[in-house]
Amino acid sequence: MVTFWNSKLTRVISALLLVCMAAINVPAAAITTEKAPEDALKQIEYEYYFRGKYDGAITALQTFLARTDLSRDLQVSAREFLAASYILSGNPDKGKEQFLHLLNDDERYAGPDPSRFKTEVVEAFDSTRDAYAAVKLRSAPAGDDGTSDAVATETSKPVYKKWWFYVGLVAALVVIAAATAPPEDEAEAPAVPTGTVSVGVRLR
Repeated sequence: MVTFWNSKLTRVISALLLVCMAAINVPAAAITTEKAPEDALKQIEYEYYFRGKYDGAITALQTFLARTDLSRDLQVSAREFLAASYILSGNPDKGKEQFLHLLNDDERYAGPDPSRFKTEVVEAFDSTRDAYAAVKLRSAPAGDDGTSDAVATETSKPVYKKWWFYVGLVAALVVIAAATAPPEDEAEAPAVPTGTVSVGVRLR
């Protein structure tokens, strides 16, 4: 009989402990769906991210980003925190994927604020941006000869529309002018009368 009551008491205590733990740790789904988007994101930041609970932040942010009532700014901010949470939890590749998502959405995305995010997060974005730029450069549309459209456009211009045509024309005019100018000694020499001179002598 005592054993029965002890086992029953143990089950009751275990159930109470589970309820208490659930009340202390607010479920991510409740945060991300029951509150206004701005309030939900702030709570995720302070409940998880800024306390170093990066795994919890990842779960909550993924649920948050599934919402359909997010503004563009909130989406960017949430994805920045998701990238940072991945990086700081030891999964930088997943974090870089989030930064790549942001760059694909908007190439002008300047990256996370250094005053708000840790150095390793900013450095991860910098390397992602450099890789993204390199891929964009390699994948630029090319002409039939393998040159990019910009190069092909430049080389297909008529000769008279190219800058070096006019530079060469001016240089040629300068050379011609120099060649046709009289020598300096001839230009400055006084005029000398030409022809014969007759001298007459009168005798008385």
